Amino acid sequence: AIARLVEPFSGPGFNLIFRPHTDKTPKDTPNTLNLPATDLLELNLTHELWTFPGVKDDLGDIPNRVADGRERTPRKDVFLRGIPYTQIVRDVTDSTALSNLVQDIHFEPGLLIHVPNSTPVSDQPTIARMASIPHGTTINCQGLAAVKTDGTSKPDIPFSKTASKPFNRQSPSASGGVSFFDRDQFNLSEKGATRLPQDLSLFLGAKTITEEMVQDPNFLIQKHNEGKTFSQKLADALDSVIPPPTVVPAIGSSNIAFLDGDIDSNTPNARTGRVESTFWISTVVYTVDVKEKFVPGVDPTTQKPKFLKLDPITKDTWVKETVPSFIFPADKPVEKGQYNVEATQIQYSQTVDLFFNTLFWPHISVATLIPVRPILV
Repeated sequence: AIARLVEPFSGPGFNLIFRPHTDKTPKDTPNTLNLPATDLLELNLTHELWTFPGVKDDLGDIPNRVADGRERTPRKDVFLRGIPYTQIVRDVTDSTALSNLVQDIHFEPGLLIHVPNSTPVSDQPTIARMASIPHGTTINCQGLAAVKTDGTSKPDIPFSKTASKPFNRQSPSASGGVSFFDRDQFNLSEKGATRLPQDLSLFLGAKTITEEMVQDPNFLIQKHNEGKTFSQKLADALDSVIPPPTVVPAIGSSNIAFLDGDIDSNTPNARTGRVESTFWISTVVYTVDVKEKFVPGVDPTTQKPKFLKLDPITKDTWVKETVPSFIFPADKPVEKGQYNVEATQIQYSQTVDLFFNTLFWPHISVATLIPVRPILV
């Protein structure tokens, strides 16, 4: 799966986060909104840019040496392979009243690593994601290597009406334990809720933010797949918590002291707990229409070689920002006609459980990403 991640990808997404909201804002910070002092729900329409290295620019062999153990079965050194990446998330929420708040809301440098085996724990290959977040958190998530499936069906992206519901330690399932969906933050028609944006009328009317998206942001990336034809799919599920039967929480996340807060009284400001993410890396089949024969040559206006760049034949259900462009070689003729072409599509869904004010609050981010540059046919 990692080998498919080459050069930059970008595309639309959605971010849902609950965060503490109090009157302790520093005096020199502009007060742009007058909100009730309670936990704030922030919703962001986003555009993401993920940058991966070129084909020949991976990290090469990364040797991990075996200690001199006393196991009956000798272990061997492991050579990892991987790539670095950077993720930038920009808030593109379309609201005139909040235009002064539009900004880059996330930057993340990280590594994606292929681990051949983890003996004696497991002899199966895994993928690890190591990342650093500017708020003061680092994560190390790991999961079994991608499962490949062929066929034209869409990626199996789950949806849950309670995915964004907070929960407590005694009820670790978000489906129970805390009655919260009746609060104003989830009442999308309430214009005075402790929420950003407060007035969602324009978004609801344009269906750019919907009740389903707030219940589970996965709804958005499900919609991005409507009408598309797939030929291959890979799914990677990564988790920062050691699988059952262990109960150690957040073994793969670490926070600075400010986020952890007072450990003795267990009153964190926003402690990152479990981090779960799934990546769906798919091959999507498109059709381009060459309306007349392309003949290589020089453009008389620019005095540069001519090239044939085309967008696929579109469908009404497609979201434009999730459809790539294609380009034919400049030195070869192309006959008139329709051609099936393929492109890699990356989708991801991530849930970070933030612990503050006695509850765990799901912070959910999703996006659909396509190659930034036109794809050479």
